[in-house]
Amino acid sequence: MNHVGDVKLDIYRKALLNKTEAAEFLGVHRQTIRTWQKLGYGPKFSRTPGGREYTTLDSCREFLAQLSDQSMQRQTPRPETIYAPATVWPTNGNRGDSE
Repeated sequence: MNHVGDVKLDIYRKALLNKTEAAEFLGVHRQTIRTWQKLGYGPKFSRTPGGREYTTLDSCREFLAQLSDQSMQRQTPRPETIYAPATVWPTNGNRGDSE
């Protein structure tokens, strides 16, 4: 069984990182990695023929360097906000109430 400290050391020895390991390295939650992927943000992942996704330690480091460069320019690295469509009410004046 790995302890938390052992897992962190193992990350630095691996050529490929899964999403959980990449999230740990970047200091974010695993779900944040998934959200970033959907928005085209974050380190680049590759999919194996078996469907698993991995990134490299170098890709994570490059992403951190980009964040550092952006913060030096005083820009906040934020992906675009995605809004859900608003509910559309019927145009006849009633809200679907039956009469």
